[in-house]
Amino acid sequence: MLRPRTRIVLAASALWWIGGCDGRAEDGATKDKAALDAPLSAASAGAKRTVSDAAAGLSFVLPELGLEVSAEHYDASAPPQKIKHSVVLSSVAGTVLRIDVWDDPERLGLRAWFDKYLSFTSLSASTLDRTSVGLQQLPAIVVDQLRSPQSQARRIVVLEHAGRVFRITCLNSEDETARQVLQEVLDSFEPQVRP
Repeated sequence: MLRPRTRIVLAASALWWIGGCDGRAEDGATKDKAALDAPLSAASAGAKRTVSDAAAGLSFVLPELGLEVSAEHYDASAPPQKIKHSVVLSSVAGTVLRIDVWDDPERLGLRAWFDKYLSFTSLSASTLDRTSVGLQQLPAIVVDQLRSPQSQARRIVVLEHAGRVFRITCLNSEDETARQVLQEVLDSFEPQVRP
């Protein structure tokens, strides 16, 4: 179960924390970059910024930690199992958090879509749980993947809203600062209904 909402001031020394996948674009992707990489200062340590991506249909609040946010948008006509949008939060050390968005044209709903397209994330060394996410308290599936020789321990949160599925992945859930960033994003996450 995820921890209750907390407000935490994060220190500048936390900027070194994470390595992980590099989040490179698939063929044919377009990439937008919103530079949020100003150095952390004492004056901005408690500051937060709202990040929105209209194409991906989401917004969330991000603590000012010198994180860079980039968005990639893929072929909308690709099959349902193909990612349509990705929003990546990175530090100087690598990717911290990744949000992937799929369309659910079949309107399968959260659990059926997860079982059909994302069941591979729930490996034998994983635990599954349920939680509520964001301002709308949307139901979500939480997958905790244990550390392996190939990757860090990960926390994956999957939710569905208005015909889209969102996967929010913390690439090193053993790192306290990365978990705090994940919690801020989950607490403030707001899917936007497409026009």
